[in-house]
Amino acid sequence: MEESEVTISIYDTKGSIVAEPFISAKYNLGIHDLALPYQTLSKGVYALRVTIGTEIYKLKWVLIE
Repeated sequence: MEESEVTISIYDTKGSIVAEPFISAKYNLGIHDLALPYQTLSKGVYALRVTIGTEIYKLKWVLIE
């Protein structure tokens, strides 16, 4: 089965790193569940940078509780 290196980092709206890397591991191809560390973060808007192999995805995450 094909594996890819996956790294997820969390940034605040100022671009400061809040959690890096939050995840850094090899995963098999497929769908996976992750628990984000929301208990340690304040309410607000965050950016997630997800790197899978050589591909980079940027996501917006809003923490309301």
